[in-house]
Amino acid sequence: MMNAVSSSMYRSKGGGAYLHGSGWHRLTVDQRKKILEAFDGSLLPVEMGFGNGRAHHIAYGEKVKKEYLGLGVNPHFIAVNAYWKGVYVYCYRFPVEGDGSV
Repeated sequence: MMNAVSSSMYRSKGGGAYLHGSGWHRLTVDQRKKILEAFDGSLLPVEMGFGNGRAHHIAYGEKVKKEYLGLGVNPHFIAVNAYWKGVYVYCYRFPVEGDGSV
């Protein structure tokens, strides 16, 4: 996905990217930037999880700002997986407005 030529051919055949937190967070900032360059201008779905409580919600917001929007991700939507004491509780999909707000 970091190769612009391959990514261009992939997208021309209908392919896209789905940014899943478990994979995205393992990449370096430089790797993330290369992927975003290859998918420049594309609406990218984002999925990530967070725990319960105000501290987790604030951390989630900061993570979205820093690791996604701050790098130039143009989210098509943001799917949020919530957990309570290690148990999956729900998934909510935030639609994203044209200005990037949810």
